[in-house]
Amino acid sequence: MAWWFWVLRGDDSVVVVDCGSADASLAERWEISGFRRIDEILPTLGIAPGDVANLVLTHGHWDHAGAAGLLPNARVLVRQRELDWWRAEVEAHGGERSGLRAEDLAEISGRAEALGDEEVEPWPGVRLIPGGGHTPGSQWVRVGDVALASDNAYLYDNLDGPTPVGACFDEAANLAALRDIAGCAHVAPGHDPAVAARYPEVAPGIHLIG
Repeated sequence: MAWWFWVLRGDDSVVVVDCGSADASLAERWEISGFRRIDEILPTLGIAPGDVANLVLTHGHWDHAGAAGLLPNARVLVRQRELDWWRAEVEAHGGERSGLRAEDLAEISGRAEALGDEEVEPWPGVRLIPGGGHTPGSQWVRVGDVALASDNAYLYDNLDGPTPVGACFDEAANLAALRDIAGCAHVAPGHDPAVAARYPEVAPGIHLIG
């Protein structure tokens, strides 16, 4: 499996979708080779981490939300349903459980803009779409005809069935999301190494989608 996050760059703005992890020990535990933190990757694109003003979290799992602290000035857009589940899990179990961590939740405290259950378009042409089914409040991002599926589709195989992802809170919602995602001309699943083969590499480990 591969471990992706995404950067949307406009004429005068940058939006990051998910941010990976900042914890090298977790990367080692999961046997992630070539682990690189987002603050090491963004400068390759000429982006200073402190200049990122907006971070979209598709869900709260550590491998997608665990490096929010490396983007200290970013407003964090996340679904209210996800925040509620995240808080409940942390309060009930006090630490890492189901891929959720108390320290990651604490890091976005005070910076989170909680979204409701509706689709929103916070920037022209960028749509945040709820109901992916992977977690209670997961969402995916559509930019024109590009779908950033995140873990609502781990792999292209999930789209081909469609076949729900392995960790799924709402199978019907996941299947509906997979059908919508598959309707886009370009799709980036959350963990498929085939993304690297489908889209050109513009810098080491960085691929242009679309």
